[in-house]
Amino acid sequence: MPLEPPAIVLQAMHDTLDGKPSEFMQSTVWNGGFYLWRCGVSPSVEAGVATATMLLTEGRVKQTLQTLQRAVSPVLVQ
Repeated sequence: MPLEPPAIVLQAMHDTLDGKPSEFMQSTVWNGGFYLWRCGVSPSVEAGVATATMLLTEGRVKQTLQTLQRAVSPVLVQ
């Protein structure tokens, strides 16, 4: 993936969290799939990739991010 200006990378991240297909989404899916397999959550890299794809396209990753942001928000304000 070519080096892009920060605004474009940020938009690519948001698009990925929204489950929109892109090169960035593919990289994220492979990365996530590998780690799901490596940490023992998925029985194979292929299953990890399938799980990562499902979690992104169903919005579960974005939902978890928002939950974490709400949880730490009060701590950061203090």
